[in-house]
Amino acid sequence: MNFIKFVFDPDAWSEVYAAIRKNKLRTILTMIGVAWGMFLFVLLLGVTRGLQNGFDRNLADAATNSLFVWGGTTSMPYQGFQKGRTIELKMSDVRQIQARFPQISLLAPRNSKPSSILTYGTKYNFYTVNGDYPDQNRMFGKDIIQGRFINEDDIKTESKVCVIGIEVAEQFFGDKPKPLGKEIRISDSYYTIVGVYDTPSSPVESKDQVFIPFTTFQKIYNQGETIQYLSLSLPNNYDIVAFEKELKTYLKQIKN
Repeated sequence: MNFIKFVFDPDAWSEVYAAIRKNKLRTILTMIGVAWGMFLFVLLLGVTRGLQNGFDRNLADAATNSLFVWGGTTSMPYQGFQKGRTIELKMSDVRQIQARFPQISLLAPRNSKPSSILTYGTKYNFYTVNGDYPDQNRMFGKDIIQGRFINEDDIKTESKVCVIGIEVAEQFFGDKPKPLGKEIRISDSYYTIVGVYDTPSSPVESKDQVFIPFTTFQKIYNQGETIQYLSLSLPNNYDIVAFEKELKTYLKQIKN
């Protein structure tokens, strides 16, 4: 009621006007400050919403209940071993994890070789080459714009096929590339291009990478049983945080 009375009170507005006339500089500075504060608020709100939408778009095809698992070095001595001992993941570990945790819906090891030389005709450049299973792309989907991704037959037969990013395709085949079926040299071997992707959803992938079958990678680069890391995913009704603790405990048991 007091506010309504103030709005319709001519004397009150006269006092306000008189105060503004006496303090013009203060009034102007106050108005600028309020306007600047509102502008910053709207700007930060817009930036925050834009970042959120960007993350939502980038991770739209990513499995939400997933983990990355990799080795490292020990931080303390254990049963006669000195600290700093390197722990490597092996394919045997993957098989044991699959057997111990049947609730895992998707699981895929990966190996990578940065700065691999790719050659097509007289053109060449250096890119990261990843050895992958199909499950990797089911967890962190890439926008396949031509052809397909690595499949189970490629894994079984150790096929020399590859899927390349759009930036790789444009580097070697021009602005509107159609590289499917063409052979590209990766290091010392030739691979048939079976797919081109655009936008990856994984935080560790970009548009300038190359993917070959995991089994082919292991053979060509003489990796044996060693893997760099693996990705796994659980159904959404599982507590991924609790599972992470359980998995760490199990890995400590089998790797010590």
